[in-house]
Amino acid sequence: MFGESVKNLELERQLLIGGQERTYWISVSISPFRLEERRHIILNFSGYYPAKKMKEEILREKEKALAASRAKDEFLSNISHKIRTPMNVIVGMAGLLAEADLPHEHKEFAHLIKESAVSLLRILNDILDLSKI
Repeated sequence: MFGESVKNLELERQLLIGGQERTYWISVSISPFRLEERRHIILNFSGYYPAKKMKEEILREKEKALAASRAKDEFLSNISHKIRTPMNVIVGMAGLLAEADLPHEHKEFAHLIKESAVSLLRILNDILDLSKI
């Protein structure tokens, strides 16, 4: 073991400081060595409380945000398909109906259905595109 270092051994300890108990993480580095045929050890202690805890909290929050983003993307993809597909069918079928051999009044109704469906499809596309941003 002499001549090799054991680095970053981490310990978690509860310490009572100023009447308040807090959790501290202590990093210990142990470096054994020989000097003039005698064995020596250097111990290096460093303590940190907020940095490690903050890092862990940031990583947890990042994971939550990524999961929420994935859920939003999946929802938008699903809802996009479920809304756009039937609207495209309505537009197509209303167009076919408007071109069919129907009385003039019925053709106007079919044309109005098609125009309204196209307008609604544009609005849905804009809303879904904005929500992706």
